[in-house]
Amino acid sequence: MYVKIILPTDPATRDKDRRVVESWIAEQLEKRGQSKFTAATGWVPLAGKWDESTRVWDGKLDEKHCNCPVAGDIPERADGRIKVLLEGWTPGYAKVTVLLKDEPGSREIAAVDQIKTEQGMPYVAVLIGPPPE
Repeated sequence: MYVKIILPTDPATRDKDRRVVESWIAEQLEKRGQSKFTAATGWVPLAGKWDESTRVWDGKLDEKHCNCPVAGDIPERADGRIKVLLEGWTPGYAKVTVLLKDEPGSREIAAVDQIKTEQGMPYVAVLIGPPPE
């Protein structure tokens, strides 16, 4: 299980070493009306245990953009479905839950709509299987 955090930041302003946004993620974001985005993280593996969280992102994108850290875990895995929970971004702990089939190749994106700004909102991409990087 891997997660990637996507922020509503113009990719033209990112440094050349920033992580890529895969085409399937970009297509989903564009369908949702998000035209500017950049990956804040690469593919981060989650611990996979219901009682163990993983620090996914330290909250820093660059010198100008800073958020609170984000942690993720898998609170539920049953009946062929898996629930992924990510919390952080703000001092009030915005959170997003992603539900998907518990099988290799499953993938999904979800918006962190609690912290929407005029630029858009952060998204989380979830992938079961080896990361594409």
